[in-house]
Amino acid sequence: MTSLIIAFFTAVMAALLGVAIVRKSQINNLRERELRRDLIRRVEALPLPHVIEALGINMARYFYSSPCKRLDECVQKCETCGSSQQCRDQLASYEISLSELMFCPLREQLGKHID
Repeated sequence: MTSLIIAFFTAVMAALLGVAIVRKSQINNLRERELRRDLIRRVEALPLPHVIEALGINMARYFYSSPCKRLDECVQKCETCGSSQQCRDQLASYEISLSELMFCPLREQLGKHID
């Protein structure tokens, strides 16, 4: 009888642990989704989407294949970049290539996503 009680409590504890793990995973997924939405809202005011498009990088794939932490760092770099006007001028003049973005702090990161 004692071994049956121990087995029952072990099963209950395992089930509770499983529920807790699934719940934590769901909460993390919700946070990540909200962070991505926030990043997309922030990036709309930057030249970054135009640069990504001009380089032939799929914007959706870029935003959903990169880790949120790295995307946040990229957006922060672009927001604080002192070359924003130079970037906009480069975009307005003609199609750009990665070699023409020597001033861009995201050059290396963007280069990883070019097909």
